[in-house]
Amino acid sequence: MNLRIKKTLWLLSLLIISQSTVALDWSETNKAVTDDFAIPRFLQLLDSSKQLVIQTKTFCQKGDAEEFDKTRGEFHKTMDAWQQIQILRTGPQEMFMRNFRLQMWPDRSNTGAKQIRKLLANKDIDALKPEVFKRSSTAVQGLSAIERLIYSKDITATDFQENGKANYRCQLLQAITVNISSISSNLLKEWSGNHKEILATPGEENEMYDSHKEVATLLLKEVATELQAVYDQKFKRPVNKRFRYKRAESWRSERSLRNITLNLESAEALFKIGFVSHLKDETLKEKAYKEFREAIKTGKTFTQSLLKTHEEKPEELASWMKQVSQLKRTITVDVAKELDIALGFNSLDGD
Repeated sequence: MNLRIKKTLWLLSLLIISQSTVALDWSETNKAVTDDFAIPRFLQLLDSSKQLVIQTKTFCQKGDAEEFDKTRGEFHKTMDAWQQIQILRTGPQEMFMRNFRLQMWPDRSNTGAKQIRKLLANKDIDALKPEVFKRSSTAVQGLSAIERLIYSKDITATDFQENGKANYRCQLLQAITVNISSISSNLLKEWSGNHKEILATPGEENEMYDSHKEVATLLLKEVATELQAVYDQKFKRPVNKRFRYKRAESWRSERSLRNITLNLESAEALFKIGFVSHLKDETLKEKAYKEFREAIKTGKTFTQSLLKTHEEKPEELASWMKQVSQLKRTITVDVAKELDIALGFNSLDGD
């Protein structure tokens, strides 16, 4: 074989390798993220929020301790559903501040407490009408506000009744649950309709996305941002040089660590659906799998509150934080590089 033929074959091989490396087809996996990840989880959020509305109404009618406990149980189910879809921060969730209206956290200025006290003091019934309430302070519209109402210190079922009827506190509780269900319904509707179409058809006619790779970049950024939020906000903010558990998410209902485990599970699910099939480096793929499995497994060993866990298992808690930190690096550096995706800034940068 002469030199010219050898050179031609070598150039062709380089071209084939280059094309196989960069020309990944993201269209099907992006569609799978919408159909198999986003829509089922928004449906679960809607279903659980509807049950919370029903249960809260029953509690306000009966006013007994048993129904109060059931209301707390439905709150946890709705919060579980929210934590599993919280990872999606962009798109319809950004519109009309829905993320913050569903959960105002972190609340560094304690705005939620101030606004709830104001509502309870004024007892303005008209302020609780759905069309009015959805324009009220974001700090009173969502799950954080419910937690303040039903997990305040020494709160009991009797605090929601007056002369055998639901008082303003209970009416406010009902207004919040209706608002959450309404937002959840709109999110599911948009993810199943217009936003699904936008993600599926990037290009010149699409005002938001130019290519399927741009959509994939956004989705991997959501995974990376969730891991960063877990580490920086949900771990380091309360557990740093000085332990301040009241900075933790959901500390009143003692589910701070439960939230983190659910976040890790949703990040793993989104990663598997959207990106694993594109990873050709089997060693890296197994590394990512292993780090997700270990971090989630560790999280499930913590069954007490963050306060108790920090008191009794500080070393184990610190070890879990390191696992999440390493996982974050694997996704943001190794996986992003392997997939030729530049993550850049995210919604938490500068927060």
